[in-house]
Amino acid sequence: MWTQRTLSLCILLGFLTAKGLAQNCPVANGYFADSQQCDAYVECKDGVPEKQLCPDGLLFNDRLTGYPRYPCSYPQEVECGSRTRLQPAQSSGDCPHQYGLFRAGNPDQCGSYINCVAGTASISNCPEGLAFNDQTARCDWPDEVPSCNAASFVRFQCPGVRVEADLGHPRFSDPADCRKFYVCVEGTKPRALSCGVGSVFNPEIGVCDEPENVPQCASYYPADVLSAVRRLKSFDNSV
Repeated sequence: MWTQRTLSLCILLGFLTAKGLAQNCPVANGYFADSQQCDAYVECKDGVPEKQLCPDGLLFNDRLTGYPRYPCSYPQEVECGSRTRLQPAQSSGDCPHQYGLFRAGNPDQCGSYINCVAGTASISNCPEGLAFNDQTARCDWPDEVPSCNAASFVRFQCPGVRVEADLGHPRFSDPADCRKFYVCVEGTKPRALSCGVGSVFNPEIGVCDEPENVPQCASYYPADVLSAVRRLKSFDNSV
């Protein structure tokens, strides 16, 4: 049986506890980083703090503002600083974590990546000629991705010696495709590019050109396709 004195003490203790918890919230509503764990945070709602945990693979992003905006981001977007602790990884199939973007394949095949959502993996591909950068979770030039073997990936080895950028980057045609060509950044870093539909690469001048100006590529496009492309370009230019 509760006595009046016991009940009063419980009410007082509850009030002091709630007051103490409220004092842990700098503002009534907001998210705040855990002092040690990068994927943990404190959510303050109406002045009451509650510890929360990001899904496995995501980290608390203390740069995001605007409660109640979702506060967890990909690791590439977060600076943990001294908050080095993390929850144990929950791998599933091809997913090293439940959530995240991860490079797929080996260093010679770095144009695809795995998108993990709730432990389910789906494969996505970067635009042609680009490689997935697991340090930024974006598609970049392969020579800018440390984990990618750029020459093997684009299947072209730059033959030249390193040159200064202001002298221009050497360009080379693709022997198998008249539209495609390679740019050797600083003479040594290969990047694969492609001319727009209706044009081909002219190795004599190093730019995309009309097919009739490149003898070996004059018949690259069927006549009806080339005619349709030129009509469309003419229409666009007239608008």
